[in-house]
Amino acid sequence: MAPEPRRPTAASRPGPPAGTGDPAAPSQGALERERVALVGVEAELAGRLRAILDDEGCEVMALADTDVLLERVAEGALDLVVIDLDSMGAEPGGITAEIKGASPQTMVMPLSAQSSAEIAIEAMRAGAYDFFQKPVSTEELRHRLHRAIENKRMGQAIGRRTRQLQFVNEISNAISASLDLRQVLQTAAMAVRGLMDFDVAAA
Repeated sequence: MAPEPRRPTAASRPGPPAGTGDPAAPSQGALERERVALVGVEAELAGRLRAILDDEGCEVMALADTDVLLERVAEGALDLVVIDLDSMGAEPGGITAEIKGASPQTMVMPLSAQSSAEIAIEAMRAGAYDFFQKPVSTEELRHRLHRAIENKRMGQAIGRRTRQLQFVNEISNAISASLDLRQVLQTAAMAVRGLMDFDVAAA
């Protein structure tokens, strides 16, 4: 079986030509690397996860403290959390609910050597995106992490497109309702400001 081709990193992904003014082009914030935290993951598995996430163009950090993790999450600094429930002594539903409560957009993927289906169900009910039972093969990790990152990027792209359509609709309504150029420009300025605020929040 031929090896899976390496995905381009965020730094090497092609972007739109400068100055095109394409309203559908991704913002600078959208080109930033997804931020992933590995929490309490042992060295060998962490190495495999880092290699896969590097191929996906992600920025990876290791955390050993759930308090620090929750601080980072509350700051909006993480897109994905992979947490080893066994080493952290954490309950799957409890830690997942805390992370999702602080940042609903952050994906959570717990790890555990325990084979009980109830553990996975508890995590998923609390909002986990996926659940890994250890030991897990590199190919399985690659497949499921790739799916998670792609879904994250798709959600961000849909959010940007929605805001762009709202922008066009607001300008169209302003032009239809008034021929006052000053009022139209004021509406446009407010819509642009909203787009900028959204991109900052999504970065």
